[in-house]
Amino acid sequence: MEKKLNKMRTEIADRTKRLTGLIACTVVFLGTSVSGVIDINLGNESANDFVAGFQLGILMALTVVFLAKLVNYRKAMKDETLLKRLYYKENDERLAFINQQVGKSSMSVTTVVLLIAAVIAGYFDIKVFVTILAVTFVQLVIQLILQRYYTCQVSGDEAE
Repeated sequence: MEKKLNKMRTEIADRTKRLTGLIACTVVFLGTSVSGVIDINLGNESANDFVAGFQLGILMALTVVFLAKLVNYRKAMKDETLLKRLYYKENDERLAFINQQVGKSSMSVTTVVLLIAAVIAGYFDIKVFVTILAVTFVQLVIQLILQRYYTCQVSGDEAE
């Protein structure tokens, strides 16, 4: 078990470095957003305010989430009990299976919802219609690439 915990410590140290980098990025983007270094110019004031508010909110939320994860990882590095709890949580086979099922189902549902949204948008705006179709296409391509990748990983076949 000690070997597994040491591996977990190394993994958490790597995650901590990545989270620190992500926090630095979000803080830089927040500073840029708040200071107005880069202006949002969409042609109308309410659209500019909406986009600026959304960007500010999402960047603040990401920063808070990243900071919370960072604090949890640092606590786990100092406390053996928390480290074991984190290890068991991340290696729980039931949770892994549930996450696989959710991921599999959500891709199919999202594709159908996007296609329905594209049909509806087609009645109102060609730009929105094409954008939703492009998003659907990219999602399907990503799904096929991941399916191929994991099929090769599980079966041991080399990519052709």
